[in-house]
Amino acid sequence: MIEIRTNADGQPDYLIRRASGKWEEIYGPMTGRYIHEFLPPLLEGRWRELFDAVRERKAPVCARTGIEFQKTWLMAEMFVAPLGSDGEVSMLLMCFVSWGTGETS
Repeated sequence: MIEIRTNADGQPDYLIRRASGKWEEIYGPMTGRYIHEFLPPLLEGRWRELFDAVRERKAPVCARTGIEFQKTWLMAEMFVAPLGSDGEVSMLLMCFVSWGTGETS
């Protein structure tokens, strides 16, 4: 679950309200943290693009990507859906699954 908040610049920011064990296994502790607090800038930008698209379109998005994790490549699929009321998106629901590719770096 991801809460959408407004930062000091008046821009949307994304706070992880609750993360599953699989997410935190890959990215480290993130529950209660903003994405810029635990993601490197390149990954933060990618997550922000995905979250912004869902927030702006008010429609779900599916994404598939590769992730390097502890010198092993994983594939991941994500489903991100808007949550809210009265036409306003205030939270995002993200479902995440990953699996090994058998490749190492």
